[in-house]
Amino acid sequence: MTEILAPAGSVSALKSAIFWGADAVYLGLDCFNARIKADNFSLDNIAEYIDLAHLFGVKVYITFNTNVRQNEMSLLEKYVQKCVESKADAFIVTDLGTLDIFRRYDVPLHASTQLGVHNLLGAKLLENLGFCRVVLARETLEEDIKEIKQNTNLEIEHFVHGALCVSFSGGCLMSSFMSGDSGNRGRCNQPCRLQYSSSIGDGKPRYLLSPSDQCLIQKLDKLIESGVDSLKIEGRLKSPHYVGQVVSAYRQVIDKKSVVSAEIKSGLLRAFNRGGFSEGYNYCDTKKLMSVDVQNNIGEYIGDIIGYKNSEIIVKSNQKLSIGDGIKILDGDRQFGLTVSRVRNDKSKIFVFCDKIVNKGKVYITLDGAQVKKYGDVEPKLKVDICVTAKIGEPLSIVAKYEDFESRAIGDTIEKSLKYSIDKDKVASMVDRLGNTPFVLGEVEARLDESAFIPASAINALRRDALEGLKRRILQNYEKDMQKADFDLAKSCVYRGIEVDKSMPFVEVASLDDLTDYALRNANIVLNLQQIDDKTPQSIINNQVFCNNFDIFINKGYIRLPRITRGKDVAIVTNLIETLKDRIKGIVCDNLYAVALAKQYGLAKVGGYGLNIYNQNAMKELELDYTIASLELNLGQLKSFEQGKIMTFGYGPVQVMTLSHCPVQLNTGCSCANCKYEGEFWYKDKLADYLVVRYKSGHCYFALHNPSIVDVRGKWEQIPYQSYINALGLNNERLDCVLKDFVQRRGQKSNNSTCGHLFRGVN
Repeated sequence: MTEILAPAGSVSALKSAIFWGADAVYLGLDCFNARIKADNFSLDNIAEYIDLAHLFGVKVYITFNTNVRQNEMSLLEKYVQKCVESKADAFIVTDLGTLDIFRRYDVPLHASTQLGVHNLLGAKLLENLGFCRVVLARETLEEDIKEIKQNTNLEIEHFVHGALCVSFSGGCLMSSFMSGDSGNRGRCNQPCRLQYSSSIGDGKPRYLLSPSDQCLIQKLDKLIESGVDSLKIEGRLKSPHYVGQVVSAYRQVIDKKSVVSAEIKSGLLRAFNRGGFSEGYNYCDTKKLMSVDVQNNIGEYIGDIIGYKNSEIIVKSNQKLSIGDGIKILDGDRQFGLTVSRVRNDKSKIFVFCDKIVNKGKVYITLDGAQVKKYGDVEPKLKVDICVTAKIGEPLSIVAKYEDFESRAIGDTIEKSLKYSIDKDKVASMVDRLGNTPFVLGEVEARLDESAFIPASAINALRRDALEGLKRRILQNYEKDMQKADFDLAKSCVYRGIEVDKSMPFVEVASLDDLTDYALRNANIVLNLQQIDDKTPQSIINNQVFCNNFDIFINKGYIRLPRITRGKDVAIVTNLIETLKDRIKGIVCDNLYAVALAKQYGLAKVGGYGLNIYNQNAMKELELDYTIASLELNLGQLKSFEQGKIMTFGYGPVQVMTLSHCPVQLNTGCSCANCKYEGEFWYKDKLADYLVVRYKSGHCYFALHNPSIVDVRGKWEQIPYQSYINALGLNNERLDCVLKDFVQRRGQKSNNSTCGHLFRGVN
């Protein structure tokens, strides 16, 4: 059965998800949670709310989906232990360095979308590490979903509704470098939702990095047929009524109780949508994917303004508005919202009080008060039948029953009353005091002697005991069927070490043609192969550096693979490694699939900064031979790594986003058939320019770079680590100059450069 998985960023949202039919919820605590700005849950209340969900047969997945520093491991274990004791159904995990903690328990592990898994190679690696489910990157193609399902035992979770990140899942450093607030630590400031202008196209400031919200309700059959087990709704920062409305809509369609009707579409639009819905990266092209003109919730279009009179806007519409509703008015570049405080509804017009003179524009309803009340203000309850037996000379008893579960509470012996009589109505009023319990009264049966004396305190005590016993029985029945993990099957993590020369810097270049003798003899050379096609392997072999007499590179050089490899890209990249495996030393890996390939072909595994390695344990789990430590760690935090295991990113441009949509089409209106990409271009905000470069294999991808390059020269005494140098764009003379400074540990940092987070870290 396909699962509907709902967000629960608050207690009210949790209750709404349960009430409207979610099969499972995902939620976070006040630590190690990628939505730290949500209301969230705590160690003090998590057990209570897991119990609440389980009473209704709803699973609870706890998000531990941030990167974890080495000194935080003991605190993490405290949180994990509490969630284990509270009977969490699964943990959603990002940092592979935490696996030794999670594997101490038998709670299933789900691989977070932050791990960026989007093909079979990466999925299989995670399965071998003990995961039972993978939350696929939003960019994953349908063909890759099918291949993962057919070739692993993994459950597949896929986002079907809500906000989209514009950057490849888990690979965004933009908020981190812009403000120090890291999305990988749950504190993203969403710079993607700001306005940017482009050096191609009309140059007009627009929301060029802001995707529309995703809605795949009309693609459910295709996704399920492809192998998706869990349909995930985004929205832990959203309102309870949003959760309820979306869960209800998907529940109706999944259960075949409704087609995707106009009413369902209207409800989803009113709940929340950014820029109108798209069908996401899998099914939608760039021009429909992005919301460049409107930011934040746009709601549902209800009509046009046709006039303004007596402090009222006149809207041509067959809809109705109520006091308290929220609307948004769009008139070209002019956009504003208001809460309806006075309104008159006519058959074809709406008259809304507005203190601004507005003569034209389109009107959208962004907050529907009736929807808020219906879907957000709910309390899930189980209907319980109660039987009270009060016979003189026998113990007072109360039996509470729900479906096949029942619980009996027995009190003191009943005595005869000389003054009072009792009847069913009085008993019903005495037991119908369920208050804040998860129960609501159903049928009441009373087996009474009319002259029986029943103290109200006795009824209250037995009612509480019976209901508590009923709750325990329901929960015990749920817990006996909970899925358990067996990590004995996970492959042991032991270094299968391939020796890497750590005495020299690593230097990444786009071409081997013009490397100088100095660079070849004083650096580990990394060939950037993010732009490849079927002909690339042979063209590299034909290059002079692979001639037999050019021994200095043979079996000593490295290649860096694309961060994203989807669909037909997988065959291209695999063919590349198959062809070059006997001519290269290793792979610089920016995604898990690259680690899998390096293992498969017995090549050295060097972690790129795309892996975002935060701790020594993550290196061990991936069996990395060497790695660039996370660019978000400062020098003090780097000390937790074993000596000689890490290098720092020392020089060059930093890729803060990887884009799988086409910004060229977005800005020029071109298509793939008449592509207008003529080379690198820039996105600009009020402070800086972000370089955008295309990488192409079977599909096109774009890298967005930080405005300032990293350059740590002149900080040698503080940085006792080897360096990784990104020399893309440097000519031979400049490369030799930079490399000599790093080899001889001399020189000063260049203008408009930064040391990244080495001396500050992130929040």
